[in-house]
Amino acid sequence: NRGGVFDSAVPAVGPGEPYGTMTIHFADCESGTVRYDLPQAGVSGAVPIQRIVPDMVPLCEALKTPTEE
Repeated sequence: NRGGVFDSAVPAVGPGEPYGTMTIHFADCESGTVRYDLPQAGVSGAVPIQRIVPDMVPLCEALKTPTEE
């Protein structure tokens, strides 16, 4: 959005205007993919992501449902 100040309500920022899409898919508790499509800029693609701090991996593993394994 435009005209806003990070982490502040002043100045007030109106509703945003859609610019594109981004989806995040987590393959497991340590990796995933960010897919983006910015049609106005003519840019799209995918970027692999990986957890860099493993402190929450045990909790993530414990929260998985049996169908996710």
